Amino acid sequence: MMNDNNKSEIKDVVREYLLHEQPTFLTREQTMKLLSIGKSTLRRYVEDKVFTEYRLGMRCYYNRTEILTTLINSVV
Repeated sequence: MMNDNNKSEIKDVVREYLLHEQPTFLTREQTMKLLSIGKSTLRRYVEDKVFTEYRLGMRCYYNRTEILTTLINSVV
């Protein structure tokens, strides 16, 4: 079981990594697989402005770094 100090250290390490990571854009399918969610849930997250959707023509992309940062910041 992790204590609050360990969680804080892990968050700090991951944040530092994400600061230096090059932006990677994921397709809708890749994003759903990464998050283990369905299309309607992803759509709701975009509508609720949890994640930003980037469009190129008819295709939708999601910034991997933004997604991971959001997940890290939402961990209590």
